[in-house]
Amino acid sequence: MPPECRWDIDITAGTIRLHKTYEWSPKASEGAIPLSAKLAEVLSERKRRFGERSSFVFPSPDGGKCRLHLLDQLRALCRKAEIAEPLPRIHDLRHTFAATLRRKGVPLEAISGIMRHAELKMTLIYAPYHESEGRSAVAELDKLF
Repeated sequence: MPPECRWDIDITAGTIRLHKTYEWSPKASEGAIPLSAKLAEVLSERKRRFGERSSFVFPSPDGGKCRLHLLDQLRALCRKAEIAEPLPRIHDLRHTFAATLRRKGVPLEAISGIMRHAELKMTLIYAPYHESEGRSAVAELDKLF
């Protein structure tokens, strides 16, 4: 939802000040997310090791919250791979996930469902159209003639 704007004009100071009020609402919808076979295996092992004594999905060895400092690890991997600045954020992995699925031909509706987006237009931010998709689609049309 676009921000609500209010203008204050101060003639004495010679300024116009813009005040924006943002109304946030969740972009996700409720529902189930399918597990990959590997993730199901990891979660089964987690349940075997920690049982009900930890409420964390990926706990530290003592059962407490994860203390892996994922951003530091991601940035170290990027430096090692000689990936130039700006270094990615953890949230960028979500974009990579969606874009990779789309490049692999996964329908946009399926990606939207997995990501729990309430609206397809949100998924398009994460998995935008790529020219190669258009070429593939036109090639399918050529096969008809």
